Parts: sequence; C-alpha cells; structure tokens
Amino acid sequence: MEKAGNHSPLNQGREHLLAAIIPPSNISRQIDLIRERLFSGYCLVSAAALPPFIPLLFLPPGRYTLQEAQLKEKISKAFPITTGHYRECQGNLFLAVDSNGGYDCLKQELNNYLLAGAEERAEEVPFPCTEGFFLAAPERLAGFSKVIKNLRTPGPLHFSSYSLALLKIESYSNPGEWWQNSRWEETAYLKCRKPSKKVLKP
Repeated sequence: MEKAGNHSPLNQGREHLLAAIIPPSNISRQIDLIRERLFSGYCLVSAAALPPFIPLLFLPPGRYTLQEAQLKEKISKAFPITTGHYRECQGNLFLAVDSNGGYDCLKQELNNYLLAGAEERAEEVPFPCTEGFFLAAPERLAGFSKVIKNLRTPGPLHFSSYSLALLKIESYSNPGEWWQNSRWEETAYLKCRKPSKKVLKP
C-alpha cells in the first residue's frame, strides 16, 4: 500500500517483479478516480495498493534493465491505447484497453529478451497479466458484477505515449491478501513515445 521506504516486517515478505505500462499523468488521474471509488465505496484496499498500470508479465527474481540498446530499440516506440469497458479476469477487476495488437507484441518482446533462456517457473502471482488497467482484487466480494453496474465507465480514454516500468512488489501479509501489508518501487523505467511522422521534402 505504500511506496518503498524503511520497513521492518515481522514476517518474511514475498517479492514479485512486474513489467508494466505506466500511463501519462492525465490518464493516471482518471484511473485513480475509479480506484478511489472502489476504495471508499467498497473498502477495497487493493484498489489503493499500487499505482495505475497495465500489467505485462511477472519476472523471476533478478536484475533487469530496459535501457539495453537492442531491447530499447524494439520497445521504445509507443502504440496507441484506448480504454474500454470493465471486465473481470480470474476474479480481479480491470478496465480493459485496446491496443490493436500492440500489447501482445510488447509482451512478446519483453518475454523474448528478459526471459530468454530462463526456465518457466510455476509461481503464485498477485493478479493475472491481461490487457487492461488493474483496479482491484476481489478481497471479500463474491464478484464484481454489482460493482460494475454502479461504476461509471470513463472515456473512452486515448493515449499514445506512456512509460514502461519494472515494479518490485513486496507483501508481508498472508498468501492471497498481498494488498494488506505491501510496498512497491520502480526498479527500471523507460519512456515510450509515438514515432514522429517523417515530413517528405518536395
């Protein structure tokens, strides 16, 4: 629930490393408004635990960079993203987005480069990686169908620049309740912009 700082947990924490799309500040504010309604109206602590992001993939523990030239060349050109409707994925609430295939391409590039040669690990993760903004875990709710009916859908919101980040998420709570006592920090960061149009000289 807090950005990383000094922390003295009583129990050993669990650490997850997430590659994610971080939207520009004007989009983040709109996503935060939704998360604030989930927190204040439904007491969903997970809605306030992390910054606004679109999850791409979880990585095994290790040191990674997004600045290596070969990788940077492939992922620094942003693709346009448009928000859509609310949807549930494995019990979690997301605001779906459409990237016209850009999300899958970016996810594949990161997987090929950052996980090249790494063995696939069966690991419990806090939430699934799907094409949408993570909003909240179900916590004590049986489902989000009634919540979705009461939430106003923003937008559609459009953006064609964003940042990629690696977020280290540490949880010191019981398994399945990662949001109760957690902290996060960015361990890598890369700004991505829409390619500029080339002007043809006469």
